[in-house]
Amino acid sequence: MRNGANSRATGTRAMRERRGNVKIFGHRGAMARALENTIESIGIAIDAGADGVEIDIRLTADGEVVLLHDATLDRTGQGHGPVAEARFEDVNRVGVPSLSQVLEFIDGRCALNVEIKAPESWTRAREIARGEKKTDIWFSSFNMGLMETVVREGFP
Repeated sequence: MRNGANSRATGTRAMRERRGNVKIFGHRGAMARALENTIESIGIAIDAGADGVEIDIRLTADGEVVLLHDATLDRTGQGHGPVAEARFEDVNRVGVPSLSQVLEFIDGRCALNVEIKAPESWTRAREIARGEKKTDIWFSSFNMGLMETVVREGFP
């Protein structure tokens, strides 16, 4: 690691320790500085000292859990049409990462609040989260019925 990166990491750790029980989360990463829900945006939030990031997940046509707030790719300029009708290979090519890619990138450096936008993504997201050993993961949703399912099914 370069000296500047090492001192930045040390400063970030000290900043987090001073906050005690107050936690700072980047919304969709650092969406004011980079395209939301991307590896770049998450990296910026981590480098800025965020204790965690909130991301949104949906499911592709071929069953991959990806980061995307909207049901379609249109608003972010990452493509056109519903993500549920797209293949992972195609959306990943235009910058939409998978939940697995994000967990590998984070590698325990911050916590992750996974907002479930599409209920059909829950089962696969749970499988991915069960295999994660380094990153603290929270699941959230505005869908109360889904949250009841998440609580009921839980994690062994």
